[in-house]
Amino acid sequence: MSHSFINSRDPSIDIHHRPMPQRIERLEPLLLVEEDEEDADDAASGSAVTGTDADISLVGGEKADVFLRLRRPDSQDLHDEGRKMYNVTMTGLKVTKNDGVGHGKAVAQLYSFTRIFEPLNNQRDIYHLAIKKNIDKEEHGVFLTYGTSGSGKTYTLLGTNQEPGVIPRAIEQIFARYENKIAAHPTIKYANAKFIPLTDRSSKKERELTQKIISCPDAQFGTYDYVNMHRVIEKEEAFYTEEKSDDDLVFIWVSFMEIYNEKINDLLRVSDQTGGKESELKVMCNKGKPYVKNLTQVYVKSSEDVFKVLNYGLNRIKCESTAVNVSSSRSHSLFNIIIIKFSKTEDYTCISYRFGDLAGSERLRKTQNVGDRLREAQNINKSLMVLGKCLTVLHENRLKKQSNVVPFRESQLTLLIQTALLGKENLILIVNLNPIEAFYEENLHVLDFSSIAREIVHEYKSPCKVNKARFSLHMAQMVNPQGLDAQAQEAFLDENYRLTQALDMLQTENAALKSENDYLQLENDQLHEHNDQLKERLQNVLSDLTDKEMKIKQDLIDDKELCLQRQKEFHKRALEIELRRMKIDYEYRIRQLEYEIEDLKDERENDQTDDDSDSVIDLDDLDE
Repeated sequence: MSHSFINSRDPSIDIHHRPMPQRIERLEPLLLVEEDEEDADDAASGSAVTGTDADISLVGGEKADVFLRLRRPDSQDLHDEGRKMYNVTMTGLKVTKNDGVGHGKAVAQLYSFTRIFEPLNNQRDIYHLAIKKNIDKEEHGVFLTYGTSGSGKTYTLLGTNQEPGVIPRAIEQIFARYENKIAAHPTIKYANAKFIPLTDRSSKKERELTQKIISCPDAQFGTYDYVNMHRVIEKEEAFYTEEKSDDDLVFIWVSFMEIYNEKINDLLRVSDQTGGKESELKVMCNKGKPYVKNLTQVYVKSSEDVFKVLNYGLNRIKCESTAVNVSSSRSHSLFNIIIIKFSKTEDYTCISYRFGDLAGSERLRKTQNVGDRLREAQNINKSLMVLGKCLTVLHENRLKKQSNVVPFRESQLTLLIQTALLGKENLILIVNLNPIEAFYEENLHVLDFSSIAREIVHEYKSPCKVNKARFSLHMAQMVNPQGLDAQAQEAFLDENYRLTQALDMLQTENAALKSENDYLQLENDQLHEHNDQLKERLQNVLSDLTDKEMKIKQDLIDDKELCLQRQKEFHKRALEIELRRMKIDYEYRIRQLEYEIEDLKDERENDQTDDDSDSVIDLDDLDE
């Protein structure tokens, strides 16, 4: 079949230039009961929306939805410059840049998306055409915003008081739908990937925790004003409300966490909730379903309660200023809404919606980060790199029918959203782009990432009514060629469908366990090798420490001997000085004594002379 300019083939956007598989249409859905088309008026109203049609189903499932949103540049000059480089076409986004050699040649690359939102599209367009239909289906969903720093991810997800984003509109839609069925008190919760019944005492504690959070000043006077946002959404939206039923109850729980420097922080944890020092949260797994152990869940009964809980968590999220963005997210944040539906006929069912704001990838030469900001940027870029690696490995496994180990464990982010990456949950990715020349290299990286993300294939889920499926009818005829009555045929087909679903589930679980076992075996070998290296290093360290200890002891002995020698010399000199002093003292005393002896001799001689003179006088007197 030759291609024409009118109906040309879809351009390849594979960054590795690998051959693409031939797309074929799945025939089974054509035989099933068709569902009513919804939101046709919303799609028609988005006149500025351009892009490709919905992805054609592949055998085994449908591709993930990847949307592109272009941010309006800050100035008209940047806007004109961006329109020349980033051009929205009928088939996708065409990125053109001069090759820089000076020959005037331009390098053009084309990227296709589920749909492209231009700056003229508002928040309502984004929600209706990307998110609303997934919440209407009541299926598990992971909704992520991805892009460079300052591209408008947080604005898309949360919005402002005047322009509410995805999360506020989803909250209003959920509570508008179940407002007649929400239970007044919680009697069950879904934690650690399993249902946990609550006693009266536990239910009271949960209500007290909710009241404590929503009455906190951070929740009452936070970033978002519930009254204003509710009024804006109520004016723009008209959500469906289910009829009240005494047999149905709905329990809604929310949780909020962030991944900061590869550590999980509970944004809804009350300071005195557990007492003592806060312990590090860990990602666990139960029957192939990842969860965060001991993550705080808050029971909410109205959209106002959710907004207050959201404000409470947003006040604790890590945001700092960089050279690119005044308020830059320094962590990946995940806001979870868990809906538990109870029916007397169907028992308990659980629906989970996770909204993720992925921190933007950063380049050091533009953000000029240092210190803590630099360490945060390194961890952000590392987790995004691991996410890209996981998507690449999954794509290669599906394309080449391989079973290479997917490195989910290398990052907390990929651990938490691995079920969506494996196609077991709906994954909606909204890529935000700042279409200016200064971010050309960063935007190319984001676009390459989104092209790989589009290759995620969701598992095909057949509706409950499968009695018209060709495969099941063929199997029934093979078992009973003469034909079956209607009741027996229906029972056989139901049993066949149940066994097929069970087999698919077991095969999926077996593949996941095999992949995890291979990864653990590889990790075990690496740990053994690392352990041997550590033993060798420890032996070397001990030997070095022994040598250093002996040297230190010898140095101490030498120092002691030197000190004793010096003390000996000092005492010797002191003794000599003392002897000289005593000698001088005694010599002085001897001289004094000699002087005294001389004086005594002189006195004695004088006394004798006087006596002789007296005797002569007496003799003269006698003579007379």
